[in-house]
Amino acid sequence: VVHSCNIEYLKDLLKDSSVKAVSVCDFPHGRSTTKSRIKDIQEILKSGADEIDIVANYQYLIDDDYRSYKKDLKATCKAVEDKLMKVILEVDFLSKKQIKMAVEAICKIHEEEKTKLVIKTKTGFGDGKFLNSDAV
Repeated sequence: VVHSCNIEYLKDLLKDSSVKAVSVCDFPHGRSTTKSRIKDIQEILKSGADEIDIVANYQYLIDDDYRSYKKDLKATCKAVEDKLMKVILEVDFLSKKQIKMAVEAICKIHEEEKTKLVIKTKTGFGDGKFLNSDAV
């Protein structure tokens, strides 16, 4: 997994390999606007990424703004087209309720949009507590 500025270099290194080129989007904080995230996804795909790891906009979850969270998630899912997108929740900063709502939204959008989604728990940049692992 590399930053978007290195995806073309990575693709060149992997050209004779079955290993997928994966780039991060809005890493590690996930707090950019939806419009900015979509533009980043488009650029990452244009550079040749096979998959995208995106940090969920968990600020929406913290603010109990589930509508904006779902709207952002749906828009970013559509932007990746047929590629796999791994949604990073950053669970160290979320309550059990917020984790549950996030996972339910991801599953619902996956079902409705027929997108390829994987849920990841953290970036590694959180505080490391991960007290709510049973919620995932």
